[in-house]
Order: sequence, then structure tokens, then C-alpha cells
Amino acid sequence: MMNAARNSNRSRRNFGRNGRAGARATSSNPSGMKIKKDEKKLKKFQPQVKGKHPEFSFEEVKKELIKSLELSDLEKSDDIIDSVRDMEMIDLQAIQPQLQTSEVSGVTREAVELRDAENDRFKETYRYDLKKWDSRVDALRNNTHKQRAKILKFCYEEMEDKLEREPDFETTLYRNPEL
Repeated sequence: MMNAARNSNRSRRNFGRNGRAGARATSSNPSGMKIKKDEKKLKKFQPQVKGKHPEFSFEEVKKELIKSLELSDLEKSDDIIDSVRDMEMIDLQAIQPQLQTSEVSGVTREAVELRDAENDRFKETYRYDLKKWDSRVDALRNNTHKQRAKILKFCYEEMEDKLEREPDFETTLYRNPEL
């Protein structure tokens, strides 16, 4: 009799609350993966549908996209981030460096030497600025393609489909994206 009571206590102890040998219950989604309670839902752009309010506002998704671009490993990403933030592609042609010339006048030997020395400094500065500007233009061109892919990653499939149905998708939005 004593053995039966011990066996009964062991079985209750082993199977405990959930009846599964002391295992704790876990919540899971339909795919069978465990769900974390503190996990944030990915914010994405979604098309406007009459009578249906979007889950996240445009501004919330835009902020999340900018944060993602800031954390990415894009080279010289400031221009592309500013373009997304301002919703207009930055015009680097407007800020292309210009070569300055000396304003020293005169025909004396000292004036000519001073003018030549100043023009040489201006040429060096111009070459340096032009090299930096060229690298910004190349980085912006490369980042524009990566940015397009990143934006599409932040769209629900329905939104992508809607964008692809636009008449100017291939020419303007896909090949030559402007924000």
C-alpha cells in the first residue's frame, strides 16, 4: 500500500500542471515557431483601401525606413537618407564645385607671382572638392538602387502589386527612381 502511494505521488509530480511530464505550455503561431511577446511587428507601407484604416501611418513607416537606412552599411549614405527624409532626390549637380580664379590685378612681378600662387591653391582645392563630389555622385547612384530595394522591402505585397501596375513604374519608379 505504501508503494502505491509513493508511485501515485511520483506520477503527480512528474506530470504536474500540464500533464506533459512537467513541460510548460508555450504559445506558438501557425508555423509552429515560438512567439516572443516583446517582438515588434514590422512596419510596412500598405495601399489605401476604402473603409480600411492602415495599421501604421505613412510617417511611422517612413521613420522606420530612415532608421533602417541609417543602420545599413551604405557608402556615404547621408545623401540618400536626406533624400528619403525630404521626399525629394537631392540634386548634386546644383552643388558641383567651381574653379575660382585670383582677383589680384596688376602687371608687376610680385602681383603676377601672387596671382599664380593663389590660382595654384585654387586649382588644388578644386581638384580635391571635385574628387569628393565625384565620389558622392557615384555613391548616390549606387545607393539609389539599394534604396529602391529597401523601400520595396518595406511594402506589403499588395502595395508592390499596386506600384507595379502604375503606368510609369518601369520608366520612372523602377529605372530612374525619384522620391
